[in-house]
Amino acid sequence: MLLIIAVNTGFINFYNRTNILNSELKEISTSLADACLDIALLNLLQDSYYSGNINVPVGENSCYIGPVTVNGAQKMFYTKGVFRGAHTNLKITLDGTNLKVIAIEEIPTF
Repeated sequence: MLLIIAVNTGFINFYNRTNILNSELKEISTSLADACLDIALLNLLQDSYYSGNINVPVGENSCYIGPVTVNGAQKMFYTKGVFRGAHTNLKITLDGTNLKVIAIEEIPTF
């Protein structure tokens, strides 16, 4: 009985460490996607015809800004951050006239 408790405790500690590592990797991938969001907004402020669709170096890593699309008065684009298998995909919708962020949504893929 004592052996079963010891083995179960070992597995619990192992899974807790794995969950902590996974959450840290996810946090970094989210930061990368956010960095591309900021870069895209800056580029749109400088050039209203900015089209996106580029990989952007961020330190030793990179993120991706998808193509900017226009739908009426709104602009939309996606950003992606990947870090050691953790993925973050963001869908960003902006007011095309003043570039105010209308929505940021994490999506499974794009």
